[in-house]
Amino acid sequence: MKQLSVLSLNHISFAYPDSPEAVFSDVSVTFPLGWTAVVGDNGIGKTTLMRIAIGQTTASEGTVVPDPKRAICGYCPQRSDSAPANLDDFANDWSAETMGIRRALNIEDDWPWRFDTLSGGERKRLQLACALAIRPDILIFDEPSNHVDSRTRTAIAAAMRAFGGIGILVSHDVDLIDATVSQCVFLQRQHVGGVNRTIAVTRNGNYTQAQRQLSSESMRSQQDLTQARGEIQRLKREQTQRNQHLQHIEKMKDGRHIDRKDHDALNAHKFAKSSGMDLKASRLTVNMASRVKQAELAASAIVTASKRYDGDIWFDSEPSHRRELVRVEAGLIPFDPTVDRHVDGDCDSQILESPVAGVIVPTLSIGPLDHIGISGDNGTGKTSLFRHIESLLDSSIDADTGLLAPQTQAHEQGRSQERKLRVLVIEQEVRKSQIAATFDTVDELGKEEYSQLFSSLAQLNADPERILGERSPSAGEARKLQLCLGALRHPHLIMMDEPTNHLDLHSTESLARVLKAFVGAVVVISHNEHLLRQITGIRWQTERKSPIHTTLTIE
Repeated sequence: MKQLSVLSLNHISFAYPDSPEAVFSDVSVTFPLGWTAVVGDNGIGKTTLMRIAIGQTTASEGTVVPDPKRAICGYCPQRSDSAPANLDDFANDWSAETMGIRRALNIEDDWPWRFDTLSGGERKRLQLACALAIRPDILIFDEPSNHVDSRTRTAIAAAMRAFGGIGILVSHDVDLIDATVSQCVFLQRQHVGGVNRTIAVTRNGNYTQAQRQLSSESMRSQQDLTQARGEIQRLKREQTQRNQHLQHIEKMKDGRHIDRKDHDALNAHKFAKSSGMDLKASRLTVNMASRVKQAELAASAIVTASKRYDGDIWFDSEPSHRRELVRVEAGLIPFDPTVDRHVDGDCDSQILESPVAGVIVPTLSIGPLDHIGISGDNGTGKTSLFRHIESLLDSSIDADTGLLAPQTQAHEQGRSQERKLRVLVIEQEVRKSQIAATFDTVDELGKEEYSQLFSSLAQLNADPERILGERSPSAGEARKLQLCLGALRHPHLIMMDEPTNHLDLHSTESLARVLKAFVGAVVVISHNEHLLRQITGIRWQTERKSPIHTTLTIE
């Protein structure tokens, strides 16, 4: 088959069967050879549009040219916990081209055979390799830099640049976009005619170049709208004056109440009747009303960005009264959670002799106000440490939702109530069962708590009415929902593993403000250095020590 040179989505609309509002309507976009970035807020429909592009989802209206069934389409999903459909084929493919892909992404030979034991970043690299290995005409990477360290991000960028087909990158990773794409498509909610609608805006260049152009256009649109509204106010003032003038003329024409001795008023009355002043004033008044209407229509046609909200979700939280929330003793924490932690202490020589793969840690303590960031390369034990800390908590956590359990009952008084540790844990991936259980928890909220949840979601720039109404949140929206729902329980400790995965750029900034303002303890695993610098004062760094051991240092 001749290589495809362009992929066109024409007048695409899509709505879920039970939803009163379309995800998007009449969206048209063209993807040429090379890489195009698709950027937009959480829940705006980026993944849905990509699934339509490769035929995994059918649009309500519109066409895709060429038909995806006639092309080889590769797709790497957002989630890292789904094994690729061609994993077995990849495991047994030792061709020169596939070996090149393995080397480019540093895929070890045994990874395809132990997918479930790999770290999130390792699974992501394997997913990307499998998508490249089918030699696709159209290749879609949906958030490929989620879960990965800087070294892997560099390898992904190199692999993308080597791809010669039509590539579509759905991402909020500015560095990756700037390093790989020549065109950006912005899915945006814009306000026009009194309603919000989703449109696709295409601009040449990488993200930094395209965003600079869009920002300039948005500023001009806002200035045009301000000017148009000013013109409407001026015309309305003039319309009021003309209406008052017409009423004055009508009053002069009506001579019933004129004093017969008031000769000036009688002369004005005769002039008004004979000159047709009322007809002229009436025509001018009608004309002015038409001008006001035209100005209002012109203002309503000006497109501006939909309003965003920046706020806080912590209403009356306070830190725990404990001096120490969690203590991790020095020793070896196995990567495999089913292996007992049988090597304790800080004797490196004894630990390094252990055949158990794991991360070597010094004594670690989490205080009531500590904001701790955990970073390091993929596979160095960050999530293993995270889960070990979870196991040490004396707070009950809902296994279905990952949220902290309800507060202790009112009859539990005194020190037991005072010292109860309330914890919010949000894992890397939110399972469908967790989402369903989370909405079950929402259904149990009282009116005041539901109102607070609604407000909190808005403060994180989510659409609470749609999320709580449709109950089909994107991965990023599901994390926002869990965080806001957990905030209602007034946690003492928040633990989040890769919290910026699946979050759009604006939401990442909102999350940073929220976590920085939190008056309790925070433990966050992230490869996002910008986020960690904003929200943490203590850093734990993991690094490779030997083929099977890594170490953690406190910075």
